[in-house]
Formats: sequence, structure tokens, C-alpha cells
Amino acid sequence: RRTGPYTSLYLCYFGLREPLVQTQVLPYLEELSRAGYRMELLTFEPGWPGSWSAADLACWREQLAARGIGWHVEGYHRSPSLQATLYDLSRILAPANILEIGSYFGNTARVLAQSVVDAGAGSLVTIDPFGGERLPSIIASWPEELAAITSFHALNSMSYFASLEVVRTPTGKKAPFNLIFVDGHHSYEYAL
Repeated sequence: RRTGPYTSLYLCYFGLREPLVQTQVLPYLEELSRAGYRMELLTFEPGWPGSWSAADLACWREQLAARGIGWHVEGYHRSPSLQATLYDLSRILAPANILEIGSYFGNTARVLAQSVVDAGAGSLVTIDPFGGERLPSIIASWPEELAAITSFHALNSMSYFASLEVVRTPTGKKAPFNLIFVDGHHSYEYAL
């Protein structure tokens, strides 16, 4: 039934049983599933794992699967919210190869590198046109296992992707990255 070429992950920082999720998120995802999209839902459950019995988990997974929605669960945590959520997401998706666009001081890059190392294999490429002066020494200061799987390029995303085209890098399902985290320039005109 879930036949689309790509899977969409809906990240919801609420628990599955909360009213907002029941009345808005699930109907939205169900409608997208009916339209042929492969939908996955990640919720962050308060009190996890003790707040769910094995029977409740199985029941909800079955109900959601019948509605065309895959369900992933993590425990809710308050801080550090971006890094913790990014780590959880990366761990769940278990991408072999990650591209981060926008490195700044390397905080999220380090989290992504740690998730790759914890998964047991893979690599991280991080790019930032303004990071050439600072990022190489930051990455070199990381534990060896993180630095070894991380490569940095002082390029903007357009130049980086153009360099991939020059060497005829595969696209679609054969593309070199399983996860791309975009944390680049935050101005409206750069997002167009």
C-alpha cells in the first residue's frame, strides 16, 4: 500500500495519545497515506517507556499500520532539545551517510557524527562556506572516532552539489546521502 518512492517522516514533539495528535496529526498523515505517500510518525512520549504497556504499544502500532502510518517512539526530554532530537532522529533513521549544510561551530555536526559512530558505520559530510577558518580545528579536537568519519568542505550548498554533478554522483535512491540536515542561512531570500 505504501508505494511512493520516498518515505516522509513527521516529527511530533508530543505524545501519540495527546488530543492535538489525535485530532490533527493522525488525520493529516492518514490522508497523505491514502494519497499514496509512505508516512512515518515519530512521537516523543512523556514518561517513556513506563507510560506504555507492551499491549498498548502493539495495539497502537497495529491501528496506525492499518491507517498506513508507521510509528516510531522516543522518550520526551527537555534539553538539549535540538541536539537531543537530532540525535534521536538520526539514530532512528540509521542513515549510513549524512550531509549537514551549515556547520557554524560544529555542535550539530558532532551530534550527527556521534549518531553515525553509535550506529556502527557511515560518514558525515558537513559544509559551510564561512567555516574554513574554524571548523577543521574544531573537528580535529573531537574524539578520534568522530573526527575519522567526518569530512568538512568550505563550500556553499550550490557549489558542493555542483561538484557532485561534475563527478556524476548518482541521484534518487542511489544518492550518496541518506539524511540531509539543512541548517544553513536563516534569511528568507536564501531559502528560496
